[in-house]
Amino acid sequence: DAALTIKQAAGGTLNLTGSFFDIKQQVLTVNNEGSVDISKPLNSSFAAGGSLIKQGNGTLTLSNTSNNYTGTNNVSLNASGTQIAAGTLAIAADGSLGLAPAGAYNNVQFTGNGTLRSNGNISLSSTRNISVASGVTATLDSNGNTFTVNGVINGASGAVSVSGAGAVVLNGNNTYGGITTVNAGADLRINGTNSGTGAVNIAATGKLGGEGSVGGQVNISGTLAPGNSIESIGTGAVNFLAGSTYAYELNSASLNGDLTFSSGTLDIANVTTLTLTQLASGTLALGSKLTLISYLSDGGASGWNDGLFTYNASSLTDDSTFILGANIWLFNYNDTSGGSNFSGNQTGANRFVTMTVVPEPNAAMLIGGLGMLALLRRRRD
Repeated sequence: DAALTIKQAAGGTLNLTGSFFDIKQQVLTVNNEGSVDISKPLNSSFAAGGSLIKQGNGTLTLSNTSNNYTGTNNVSLNASGTQIAAGTLAIAADGSLGLAPAGAYNNVQFTGNGTLRSNGNISLSSTRNISVASGVTATLDSNGNTFTVNGVINGASGAVSVSGAGAVVLNGNNTYGGITTVNAGADLRINGTNSGTGAVNIAATGKLGGEGSVGGQVNISGTLAPGNSIESIGTGAVNFLAGSTYAYELNSASLNGDLTFSSGTLDIANVTTLTLTQLASGTLALGSKLTLISYLSDGGASGWNDGLFTYNASSLTDDSTFILGANIWLFNYNDTSGGSNFSGNQTGANRFVTMTVVPEPNAAMLIGGLGMLALLRRRRD
């Protein structure tokens, strides 16, 4: 009934393959620089709960998909849950972390900089909250899979980092206050809310998407791509850095498109690419308008830094036109009225990046000429 510590030096792998490990009311600590793989169930038949603590710079893999350690005291440190103090904890399923709590608890605790890695397409229970200690960075590694966190990530100054070639999906209403980092090649999809004011930094080749919102400034060196198909995403101030991309999807058959709605200002570096993808095409009525980004003016200034997107390898200037599908569009960075897409999400803004359907130049000239003729006739009469 005593606590158990397993140690493994660097350079080797320890496989624990017994029928099961019963940690009762105690703490199982794995302190490893090398690799440890526990492939059999971690059981616990107790009322107070047991804990698993991961220490050291190595990787602990929980290959079993239905571990049974749990309890009622899942909030306090070292009790009833999984604590990551260092290194990497790799899981095969939600059940690798023990039975899901009956109610929302901090079942996974980052007490030091560490990584939770998904060894498959995994969706964590909505009651399995993740706490991140002050000054600590919790890394969520998709490992080439889709890793979905449905609970709340909390911690007043805890930070979150996303890595791996797959996607990390955050569906909870997260409250952690630190920085969010989307590393190179990683894909973060926020479908809930990140109410903390920490910045979201997207590295080159990293990607931020989803249909939720973040409270802090978004600094984009990679790609901002709202939603899956046509969706809207909320942000603080938007800062497109050199080499970044805004990936925008629209439907010109039904006049709909993505939206980024910002509670701050808009900065665009002059080497920022705009991609426009039509999911369906059609001919729209003149004056049809879509908002790409809504934002706030900054005092007497417009709130936009006069930076320009690059579209089809050319600088897209303010009030310029381009052809997309069957329509000619007028592009405006500093519009004072928004388009019809996600109009409810634009109510807090007073400036809009828009594209509006306009007539062909020859048609516009013809209409203008006919108007002049009518005016001359009236004068002669």
